[in-house]
Amino acid sequence: MMSPVASTATPTPLRAAMEARDHAAVVDAFADDAVLRSPIFDKPFTGTDEISDLFAVLIEVLTPIEYMDEIPGDPHILHFRGEIDGVELEGVDLMRFDEEGKVREITVLFRPFPGIAAFLSSTGPKLARRRVGGGRAALLRVANAPLAFFMRRTAASGPGLLRLKSRRS
Repeated sequence: MMSPVASTATPTPLRAAMEARDHAAVVDAFADDAVLRSPIFDKPFTGTDEISDLFAVLIEVLTPIEYMDEIPGDPHILHFRGEIDGVELEGVDLMRFDEEGKVREITVLFRPFPGIAAFLSSTGPKLARRRVGGGRAALLRVANAPLAFFMRRTAASGPGLLRLKSRRS
């Protein structure tokens, strides 16, 4: 298991806001025309309205969140982990900033499969409820169930089928 890396640099406003679970500060960390590329959808979230709804759900379901690394540069990298419904999720945010230091562009990557399944099962219906109502939230919950099951089973049986050696890190 990795241990958090102490950062001597000041964390980005987005990281500080997520650690504080401060939704208003999270939204303020983004430029008005920001683009977020999801690990799930081909179409990005655009603008603070869409990004605000997504992060409201993330703050609710991704707990605890722990930042493992923050690497300045272009792109600026945040490496994090957390849990959704007791399932570990690890991810990387690749960010670019505007002239005012606000996030202009962010690409999110996740692993492993069970974490992605938990993310999909938990956030999809909640985000749908916020954006378009309960009917579509229910539809997403039903549609996600077989996919989430398949992802969890593949992650559980795949290493044995491939005869991978068990190793804890």
